[in-house]
Amino acid sequence: MRGNETVKFATTIIYADDADTIARVRPTHREYLTKLKEQGQLWASGPFEDDSGALIIYEADDHQA
Repeated sequence: MRGNETVKFATTIIYADDADTIARVRPTHREYLTKLKEQGQLWASGPFEDDSGALIIYEADDHQA
């Protein structure tokens, strides 16, 4: 990237079949999304209709951010 440019990324998340794993990681995941929103980097997020996963659209300097 050049200068202060940022890029929008769309990420899909496919939930684990294990409800215990989902329950364990979901609070940290939501904290991270809240942080992105507070920083103005979260453009959209939400679950799929069938609750099999979610889509997150966010802004970052690169794909590793």
